Amino acid sequence: MLTDFFMPPSGGAATAGQLCALPANAIAVACRDDRFRRLVRWLGLARCQGAEGAFTCRVADMLGVFGLACEEVCSSGCTQQARFGIYYFPHADEQLCDAMRLDAAVLTQHTAYAARVRGFATDPDFAGLFRTGTLDVLYGSVPAAFGLRLVAENRLRIRCDAGLYSEETGWVVEPGGLEEDLPALLLSRRIYDVLGAALSACLQEAPVFFSRTEYGCGLRHRLADGSVRHDERAEGADAGRRTGELLVWGNVGSLTADIDTGPQPGAEVLSYVACTDCNVQKGNMPEEVAAAPCWVAHDLESEACGRMHPVLNDRRPALVVVSGFLGSGKTTFLNNCIEYHRARERFVAVIQNEMGATGVDGHLLGDSASVLALDEGCVCCTLAGSLAAGVRDLTARFNPQVILLETTGLANPLNLLEEMGSLRELVRLECMVTVVDAANGISTLSDSEVARDQIRGADVVVCNKCDVAGPQAVAALKDAVQGLNPRAMIHTTEFGSVHPALFMDAGDGRSGSGLMPAVPAAHADHRHEGYGAVRFFMPRPVSREQLRQAVQQCPGQPFRIKGIVTSPGQDADLRESLLVQHVAGRTDFELLGGFEGKPFVVVIGKNLDDEALYSHWQRLGATRE
Repeated sequence: MLTDFFMPPSGGAATAGQLCALPANAIAVACRDDRFRRLVRWLGLARCQGAEGAFTCRVADMLGVFGLACEEVCSSGCTQQARFGIYYFPHADEQLCDAMRLDAAVLTQHTAYAARVRGFATDPDFAGLFRTGTLDVLYGSVPAAFGLRLVAENRLRIRCDAGLYSEETGWVVEPGGLEEDLPALLLSRRIYDVLGAALSACLQEAPVFFSRTEYGCGLRHRLADGSVRHDERAEGADAGRRTGELLVWGNVGSLTADIDTGPQPGAEVLSYVACTDCNVQKGNMPEEVAAAPCWVAHDLESEACGRMHPVLNDRRPALVVVSGFLGSGKTTFLNNCIEYHRARERFVAVIQNEMGATGVDGHLLGDSASVLALDEGCVCCTLAGSLAAGVRDLTARFNPQVILLETTGLANPLNLLEEMGSLRELVRLECMVTVVDAANGISTLSDSEVARDQIRGADVVVCNKCDVAGPQAVAALKDAVQGLNPRAMIHTTEFGSVHPALFMDAGDGRSGSGLMPAVPAAHADHRHEGYGAVRFFMPRPVSREQLRQAVQQCPGQPFRIKGIVTSPGQDADLRESLLVQHVAGRTDFELLGGFEGKPFVVVIGKNLDDEALYSHWQRLGATRE
């Protein structure tokens, strides 16, 4: 058993601090392997300031946030024990809120909810409303053994004897009805499974022992004065049940704590398993326990692991498709994704598709060495069929772990369905993300079927630029998005800053067609709506002020103007390359180094008048060739 990751090298007694930090440390060590992250569908961990041994975390199949907080460290003989509270803080829009006690459900809707979740360990009154169970970490040093014990009620229930009545809505809870009916054991086991797998990965061996006990725990009642009373003597249909589960690694006999949940009246041992040389004899082990990742996480290359979790055999790079209307902030969002993966030492390749014969957006990325540009058309229509060739080129040259496809702002992702089928052997489609400009999103959705289809085709919708849109505009946009695509996950953000772990590393092996709704074969594209792009070359230098006036006075009210032009430098004999971006009335310039192509400007808009545009830009020396 390898204990060096979180125990003294001597194998002696652990300190209280080591036991408190063990869950977070074990998960952090195990998550160094991307395969482990995919196995447990891990999204990330954040330690709570001011509380030793406390952290929040997320897993891919839950919308909310888990919390784990150390409450007590004690010892008995040669066994040391650290007790942790398990908490689940649901997302404000999660259906699970309806199953919670009302005072907790109300808190999920408050604006300060997210901040209180981050500091839950220092706010016991708040945290107590979201507690789902208890987790004990057991350590026996002579000989070495580890144990994980979970104790949780099968369902947390509160019966409201007098009922709850509202003048506005009538009976919120009928007299005698259940105010709370939360699947506490199921929620608690989710984080228990992750930690069990992390211990197996770190110790480099599977558990040798499992047991489960179940016994009665009474029922809680909401009284007329608002207080909650626990009736431990409740029997029959009213009697709740509490379950205890124990996993042990190493020498079971060295743990002096009882191997079940302690002597309890009416306790029933439901399952038991012993392992010999990591050969699991599962016997009558419950199905959900037999499928837990702790039995295989110590050897992710094993045949048994691949058989139980086929997703780990998938070595294809993950593909994230990023769409969004013109000026929504896709490239900024993309840079955040790139930095996230680089920080985890994952190689990222980017495919950028732009309207116009010459690309600009590749120059906005921090490192263009792994950027493949698909220009002179839209990957969803005129360039359909070229995406597979681009993916093959990138994988052959760079062998990336992640490929990010940024479609043109006028692309309809629903037209990629057929193309996705040809990519299944090359990539694993992780998700489709649509970025929306919160300030202009409602008007864009009203005017464009393509923009609406970008929402319909998304797994994740990022409502961006919320800093320049008022709360009412953001709320209206979220309502519109949910109306178009009720299954999409929605994030609100500024500057495209949404943590990629919220939509990456899901690792569930979904195929592209499974991510999108069932829709007709043909969809609107930008040509049907009159959108297009016109390019002009700019052979002579143009000052910033001349450029600013030209883009702001450009005829036809184009949606976006972009390009790379030559501008006079501070020294009369020098010239500098200037990247020009104009969208939603805002013009930005950025100095570029090393641009060796022909300076150009691309105008993108609806029903453009080519001759009027050429006449306008010709004043600055523009040419068509």
